[in-house]
Amino acid sequence: MNMIRDYSARRLIGLAALAASISFAPASNAQEVFRIGYMVDLNGPTSALTGPGAAEAAKMAIEDFGGSVLGKKIEMIVADHQNKPDIGSAIAREWYDAKGVHAIFDLSQSALALAVKDLAVPRKRVAIFTSAMSSDLTSKSCSSNTINWGWDTYSNTRGLSEAIVKNGGKSWFYLTVDYTFGKMLESQSQAMVKQAGGTVLGSSYAPLGTTDYSANLLQAAARKPDVLAFANSANDLVNSLKQSVEFGVTARRALFVFQVPDADAVGLKSVQGAQFVDQFYWDMSDETRAFTKRFTQRMGKDTPPTGPQANAYGAVMHYLKAVKAAGTDNADAVMKMMREMPINDFYTKNARIREDGRVMRDMYLLEAKKVEDSKSRWDLFKVVQKIPDGSAFQPATDSECPLIKK
Repeated sequence: MNMIRDYSARRLIGLAALAASISFAPASNAQEVFRIGYMVDLNGPTSALTGPGAAEAAKMAIEDFGGSVLGKKIEMIVADHQNKPDIGSAIAREWYDAKGVHAIFDLSQSALALAVKDLAVPRKRVAIFTSAMSSDLTSKSCSSNTINWGWDTYSNTRGLSEAIVKNGGKSWFYLTVDYTFGKMLESQSQAMVKQAGGTVLGSSYAPLGTTDYSANLLQAAARKPDVLAFANSANDLVNSLKQSVEFGVTARRALFVFQVPDADAVGLKSVQGAQFVDQFYWDMSDETRAFTKRFTQRMGKDTPPTGPQANAYGAVMHYLKAVKAAGTDNADAVMKMMREMPINDFYTKNARIREDGRVMRDMYLLEAKKVEDSKSRWDLFKVVQKIPDGSAFQPATDSECPLIKK
């Protein structure tokens, strides 16, 4: 059995205090264990997307791997970054410098992921992003010590925007969360809409955490777009989607970050026919259904795993396989082995890691089912198209990453 211990660090960084980690097992000496860290939003707006479920999936990977590596028991520390990069950075620094953590996973906010990357590189440690979405993580901000395991802003806008334009959604209006993440989604989608022959009618911005979208939706309705694109996520997406139905907006909905918990919260009737791109859906195969059964039993509720939660399992498992194959905890050797070994797990088949840290995986264009086609509460989506072999991601020729040889 793996050991997952309590981490509880409270020290001042400016005016902010460190977040206490959740507790799993007794403390032990850093030399006696192989320690990894899992940093995630445990209670905030993205906790349903990642949160405790992602930490549990990572724990499942450790157990399935066998619980030990290099003759040491594997110990995983879990902490809540509270969606504050300064708090998360301080935790990461403590983990790397004082707790002997070899690799940190998840980091479910792009600004935090970029900050931890800057800590990992000079320390020769590893950071693997399983839910952060900025495509800069594998472009201008790439590094030899980091990997982006799943989706990014490029993958989730390109396939979706092109598919909708080709199927008659020519004119677009954007409802965008007013910070870097939303603006990057919007900017990349707009470029692809125009390239595919569509037009952009405008955008309306709302601060993170907005609860009243009436002004934004009135702007959208006035422009009469074919497509209303939601460049937001989590609670912002759920609230704006619900209100778009209440306001009678009839445009097709393009959703850049959409998951099973979102569809359940909004109601299938309100999103039927909406399309989006993801790396995973629980009902894709016998293997994904088997994992979902295990996951829901462990979580004690029937909510299926999300893409980032599936990523948590896959990333931790591949990392541990690479450590074992390399025969060392040296970050350079482990990262080299991770790139050389194909990635295979219950939802990823023969994927590879590009020089810039991008996992070149299959992605899927998904569509929310019609109410009459859904057979159960969680029978929500169908696969419209597979986007194979990393073709959803930014081509190497367009990347600003200096690690890519052109």
